[in-house]
Amino acid sequence: ADGTVKQEIKIYYKFIGFVGELHITPTKRWTALKPKNCTVCGVEYVPRSAISKYCPECRGKIRKAQGTETKRRSRERSRQACIELSAKNDRLNEPREKGDESASAEDDYYFTEASEEQMANTHQIGEKFKIHSFLDADMTDIELEATVTDIQTADDLSLLTKEEAVPDYMAELIGPDGKLISDTLYYMKDGDGVSTMPELVRTEETSLKLVYATVEFSNPGTEAVHDAWFMVPLIPIVKDGNTYKIFNRADDTCDYVENEHIGVRYEMLYHDISGGQKHNNYIPEIKPGESVTMHLAWIVNEDELDKLYLDFRGDGIFSEEGLKTGYVRIGDRVN
Repeated sequence: ADGTVKQEIKIYYKFIGFVGELHITPTKRWTALKPKNCTVCGVEYVPRSAISKYCPECRGKIRKAQGTETKRRSRERSRQACIELSAKNDRLNEPREKGDESASAEDDYYFTEASEEQMANTHQIGEKFKIHSFLDADMTDIELEATVTDIQTADDLSLLTKEEAVPDYMAELIGPDGKLISDTLYYMKDGDGVSTMPELVRTEETSLKLVYATVEFSNPGTEAVHDAWFMVPLIPIVKDGNTYKIFNRADDTCDYVENEHIGVRYEMLYHDISGGQKHNNYIPEIKPGESVTMHLAWIVNEDELDKLYLDFRGDGIFSEEGLKTGYVRIGDRVN
């Protein structure tokens, strides 16, 4: 009479067993990557992919800078220099067709092989050379000079005299006897990240060594510089005929190889001078015509010592600007 309608809802339940009898196996769709340090600001972050090198804050700035550098480079000269490289490297370096926007500037800028001509600017220990830097305050580009004056290796951390600069994941590699412990190499097969996960093919024990470098950074300008950026990773390089290649342990049985401990890496782990807004990889001040002496350190697999070069461009892989700057050969001094 009042226009309302009465509805009845029936809910049926089906008994499937007691909760203690249920066995649910969760399916992982992704795997978290190990934390790493941004190669620009040095801040530790969790990468989204295995090839990530920059924290979210620096990624935009770097890609913009890479795009500018890529436009200036000579494509024909790069193509001629890379004729004898592998098929993969040829694909990365071949000139792009006009209007092709599918390839990123990063693909065009970095590569894993280089010719003898490209590596002609390699420096030796004791040689002074020009390097690129920028100021923390406003990202102004500046030019400094660097000289690697000494290289040492050790089985412990006794060379690292600035205790507060030693990261925890470096100290964790010291055993009860005060020496570096061994680490485990994981030989891995890639998954697709959805239906299949990375697969462990085999493991291998590896001995570790500390690499310790003494470096002089000089200011050739007429004005003092404040909070000047530096980043010096190691690059393991091997020569195959007339071609230099980034050393890679992967073989036909696996896609990549990684150390169990994150303290074993080519990225700069220890530096005894810090500055900038975040008190990290910046030199507080270098007066005109003067130098600052710094000590850097890394922990690496011992069998890679003879392959090592220092990269003052901070890329950790072959790049256009890195080859122009020139890498410092240290493998013959630490082997």
